[in-house]
Amino acid sequence: MEAKIELFEEIGGTFVKVSPQPEGLDEFLLIAGEPNNPAVGLTINNPPFTFQDTRVYSTRFTTPDNLPSVSRTFKIVVSFEVTNYLQQPIYSSNPSSLNNPAALQFMVDIFLAPESCIEPPPIATQIVYVNKAGNDATADGSECNPFLTVTAAMASILDASPTKRYAISIGPGNYTEPLIHLKANVQLVGTSTLLTRLSIPFDINDPSWFETGFQNDNRSGFVDLSLLAAPLDFNFVTASSFSGKLFFVSVNLTPLPTFTALTTSVNQVNIRDSLLSSGYTQNGINMIMFASFVTGGNIIINSQATTDTQVNLVGGGINGNIIINVQSGHIPIDPLNLTSFAITENIFSPFPNSGRLIVNGVNNVSTRVRATVDSIPIRSRVTLVGTGTTLIRVDDAFGLAYTPAVPADYDPPIPTTVQEALDQLAARVRALGG
Repeated sequence: MEAKIELFEEIGGTFVKVSPQPEGLDEFLLIAGEPNNPAVGLTINNPPFTFQDTRVYSTRFTTPDNLPSVSRTFKIVVSFEVTNYLQQPIYSSNPSSLNNPAALQFMVDIFLAPESCIEPPPIATQIVYVNKAGNDATADGSECNPFLTVTAAMASILDASPTKRYAISIGPGNYTEPLIHLKANVQLVGTSTLLTRLSIPFDINDPSWFETGFQNDNRSGFVDLSLLAAPLDFNFVTASSFSGKLFFVSVNLTPLPTFTALTTSVNQVNIRDSLLSSGYTQNGINMIMFASFVTGGNIIINSQATTDTQVNLVGGGINGNIIINVQSGHIPIDPLNLTSFAITENIFSPFPNSGRLIVNGVNNVSTRVRATVDSIPIRSRVTLVGTGTTLIRVDDAFGLAYTPAVPADYDPPIPTTVQEALDQLAARVRALGG
């Protein structure tokens, strides 16, 4: 018994056999007997007899898709070629077998399997996919044919720009790879901080960041993943990027990242809803950290000679120290705002190793730190160095600072909060013997 399952397509009103046939179709043999031992059962003397054998064949195929996506009509043709039984001797169990004609009865079930991947390739979507089922050798970056590594996915992006930004969508898993140069205008997007874990060092030493002035609005970053391997060195000087920016949204950073600005405060780092295990270091840079927490290490803020340094830490806090280093001749660090960003002790490394605000200023550079009282709850853990260094304490996150109506009525330093004004008044009353 020989069977065929063939695919025909209607072309010009006539059904024509598709050539070549999709894999899984065309001719095959249906032989009586055991599926794994087809020679057995050709002369069966007991029920079920050969003619009573049930033979099952299942296959799967995909209609050709190399033509334009238009309405098309296909026909599936199932055919059999059967040789009838020859006259057989009379079996003791079947006296009528001498005249035993064969018969053929068949059933066909056809199921349509919907495509699981229908999105266009990454050149149209600007999304490149990576997951543990991928294959770098055959990938095109689509959801159907993802890359196996972040390295290969990054290398495949050649035309990212401020008007055509890419996302690399990374599936669950641990990815251990060599250093990757993060390209400009490429975001790495994971599944979550728990599921997508990158043991990959990163920097931005890629030519895509290069510019000779404030020409572009290059932006890259990380979303919903964990960064586990050092170094994380994001140096806009090395990249020669005047206006590059980095964004970290819902990211866990285990090693200490370092951010270095090329010029002015246009180089920006924005960290939101993230967890930093080892603090961070910024050289220049316009830093914005919102609703994030530093579980250990220090936040180190260094001034630069040619670059503004701006700091806005809003919400969250640090179980470590904030250390500000200013050098003579450098541009003042201003603003440096701590708004409900609590500086607290680390119970595993308590004061004096944590919970301090240290401003290493110099006499000829103005350094002004503005902090809410909930950011620095214990005043004695503040160290200020340099006559140009000022700490402005406001009562709450809404900036209710105290401004004396007649500053000459107060002794230096002029109070900047209600508490400081009350302290001076109490000292004068006590000096008068009250």
